[in-house]
Amino acid sequence: MTVAMTYVSTVDDPFCPQSPSADMQSDDFPYGSDTAAPVTASDILFSFEGRINRSKYWGYTLLLAVGMMVVAFIGFSFAGEIGLWSSYGLAVLFVVWPALAVSIKRCHDRNRSGWFVLVSLIPIVSIWYLIEVGFLRGTDGPNDYGEDPLT
Repeated sequence: MTVAMTYVSTVDDPFCPQSPSADMQSDDFPYGSDTAAPVTASDILFSFEGRINRSKYWGYTLLLAVGMMVVAFIGFSFAGEIGLWSSYGLAVLFVVWPALAVSIKRCHDRNRSGWFVLVSLIPIVSIWYLIEVGFLRGTDGPNDYGEDPLT
């Protein structure tokens, strides 16, 4: 037996993310329903679409740094068998995609293209990237990349 539940509201409720605003169309939601789907950890780590706020950015960056150290430690433990550089490459392989996904989402929150991540590769200028992505607040309200993650 399947029970279907729907949320029906005649008033826009700013405190309930499930209540769609009157000016939003069903095409505005990425999952084809009247409500936006919740953002999961796999969406944050493996998708390049959407926005995340500063606290999620720093949380996932810390998680990825710890994960990199764990994978590197395990790899270095077997360095004699597979080689030191191979173990380091394995650690990087597990972290690069999620790190890019998290960084691009944070750029989107600042209403910048994901290509802005490349600024972090330029010496000295990378400080600007760190300040903008790591410390400045994202765009208030919806921007070109989605809804405000704080609402």
